[in-house]
Amino acid sequence: MYMDNVNIPQPVIDILELLHTKSSKAYLVGGCVRDMFMHLEPHDYDICSDLTPDIAMKVLSTKYPVIPKGIEYGTVVALVDGTEYEVTTFRGETDYSDGRHPDSVKFVSNIEYDLARLDFTINAMAYDVSEDKLIDPFGGLMDLENGILRAVGNANERFQEDGLRIMRALRFAIKYNLTIEPETKEAIIRNRNMLQQVSKERITSEFQKILTCGQPIRKTFLEFTPVIAAAIPEIEPCIGLDQENPYHKHDVYEHMIAVTDLCDTDSFAIKMAALLHDIGKPTTKAYNSKKGHYSFDGHPEVSEQIAAEVLANDFRCTAKETEQIRLLIKFHDTQITPTEPCVKRWLNRYGVDFLSDWLILKQADRDDHVYPNGPENVSWYPKTEDIKQVMNTVLEQQSAFSLKDLAINGNDLINLGLKPGPEFSEYLQSCLDAVIDGVCENTYESLLTFLEDSVLNIEIDDLEL
Repeated sequence: MYMDNVNIPQPVIDILELLHTKSSKAYLVGGCVRDMFMHLEPHDYDICSDLTPDIAMKVLSTKYPVIPKGIEYGTVVALVDGTEYEVTTFRGETDYSDGRHPDSVKFVSNIEYDLARLDFTINAMAYDVSEDKLIDPFGGLMDLENGILRAVGNANERFQEDGLRIMRALRFAIKYNLTIEPETKEAIIRNRNMLQQVSKERITSEFQKILTCGQPIRKTFLEFTPVIAAAIPEIEPCIGLDQENPYHKHDVYEHMIAVTDLCDTDSFAIKMAALLHDIGKPTTKAYNSKKGHYSFDGHPEVSEQIAAEVLANDFRCTAKETEQIRLLIKFHDTQITPTEPCVKRWLNRYGVDFLSDWLILKQADRDDHVYPNGPENVSWYPKTEDIKQVMNTVLEQQSAFSLKDLAINGNDLINLGLKPGPEFSEYLQSCLDAVIDGVCENTYESLLTFLEDSVLNIEIDDLEL
């Protein structure tokens, strides 16, 4: 038995059985078959059959709501309890003039012909649930067992059909720890400029999947450096750039990759910030005669500017992600003193989420540095553990670090007889600064006294109430 230990959802089995009522052939195909053989839970289940789309719709609609999604390409969708299941007719395809969509599609009755149009052998398998039969004309199962990623048929043609397959190849290699076989590897590098025809949205989606799959990117990103440079042209000056600095063991490109892998998170924004955090070093590299080595003064700001161009030119991130990435890069080299006043000010200005993300990036960056005389002798050595402890203490004690935390507010000032105006925010900010610096306690009485003595320079009791 091929799938003894696999639990296929009942709706999928029901759809397959319903399609079989018309004496058709119906199979599970693609990624779900691959994942089942790898003992992974598939994210979705793709079904293909020899029924034409109109017939498939009629058959499926006897039991389920049906959507003609992509019907021109042979795909309809059955809705089962709010979940979509795609059913696609066996098909063959002609040329891909736009580098993504086939110029025309013809429906066929042969499953092997259908599988021949897919990208990689590990995805070009079909499984007949009713007969427990695997259709594997290109040796996908053997490649999977041997840890090989191989294009179906002519590798050059596969990548010219859709340039995104180049990034998909890298993603599969990283996620499943596969070795890309020589012919496929050669075709990937040869056709890397096909990425220019791929939309920003699709490139972004692949990078998100790559950076958040939980596997190290180092091996693949170094092996396919020309591809990464094609996807992110702004990164090319970093490749092979010797830092000529006693605190670094890698060139700039390798360092950025290493920091990306060291980030203990599945956050795309943090990982992307890590990948781009030193992208401004090539333009800031200069010999520092006082230090006796090269340094990169001002590189965080330059890196932020270049990263902004990357995110605008090459990617389609959300406004929130873009801002998060830019801030992390801008401050990645900043030193934060592990004291309550300092940490509170950072929390006040940028929030808990930012400081938590910054700590992850900062620690990863720190851990890829070299400290020839030990970190204890480096004044700028980031004390991330101490900063994290202080932050946790502030949060646990619910200490005030924002205006909303103050025991006094604008309404209180109005009740004291003060007229509303722009100076209200100044008064309250002064109160917050005093609390953060330990000048006064965060109580109503203490803050009134502070206002009276240090800000308003009047007797509170003399105010017209």
